[in-house]
Amino acid sequence: MSDLSSKSMWPEFFALWPELQAVGAGSVVLAGGYGLFLKQTWLLAHPEVPTIISLAQWLDSTPRGTNDFDFVIGVDLIASADAQVKVRAMLEKHGFKPKSPMWQFEKPLGGGLSIVVDIHAPHPAEADKGVKVEQGRVKRKPSLGAQALHGRADPESIGFDLRPFRFEMDGRSIATPNPVTWCSMKLTAMRDQRVKSEDARLSPAERKEIRNKAVKHALDVCRVVALTTRDERDGTAEVIRCIEDAAPFKQAASIAAEYFQPEGWGPTVVEFAWAPDDLRLIRDTLAAWFK
Repeated sequence: MSDLSSKSMWPEFFALWPELQAVGAGSVVLAGGYGLFLKQTWLLAHPEVPTIISLAQWLDSTPRGTNDFDFVIGVDLIASADAQVKVRAMLEKHGFKPKSPMWQFEKPLGGGLSIVVDIHAPHPAEADKGVKVEQGRVKRKPSLGAQALHGRADPESIGFDLRPFRFEMDGRSIATPNPVTWCSMKLTAMRDQRVKSEDARLSPAERKEIRNKAVKHALDVCRVVALTTRDERDGTAEVIRCIEDAAPFKQAASIAAEYFQPEGWGPTVVEFAWAPDDLRLIRDTLAAWFK
């Protein structure tokens, strides 16, 4: 399926976001490629906001395309029957139908194009009652059946609601994850696709396609770091203190150490997109965050 240009997805996001925030304000952030697109677009319009690597220094500053909205939601939203019903009704009102029940929803646009909404959620803590993890999904118990809303279980999204980056576009107040959590998510996705691409049972064409996805996630790791503002950088220590003892953070640290060492797979496949000094700074920043 062809990717939409991220710019053309704005009307759909413009309609969805305020209604989603009305249901789960403080419990929803926009991650994924579209989150990166909007954050980069905002920073391009605000050059006075310093980032770890100035956009003027990027070798390729073109925001990548996507056809997904990746929303990370809180376990509290999944545990609420009222919130589930409202989100499902909102998605259906805007033309999004279940694709991978009950965490992925798709809206056909014609011409072979569609927009997909992916709902992600961190693993619930032991103290979180009324939810469970089953078949890779965070679910309410008891289930709401056909009206249920699940979250794709992403343990690496731990801390997504800590110090989100907030900015405004066309009257919409948008929130994206803090850079440490966002890197954790992208590092894990990169590793998963990289490992999958080495499956000898797949055809060469399939392995190449999956490897390209791994490279895309590696590039996104670099973009997350490069787009980190000074205020975000100053807040990373607080985020790390809150999540560093958790298994998902330790796993992300292991992935960063393996894949983003100086001669590792990550720097090798993204070096075309960054000047050597900037790539070194990206590696050093990851090493500092994921000790």
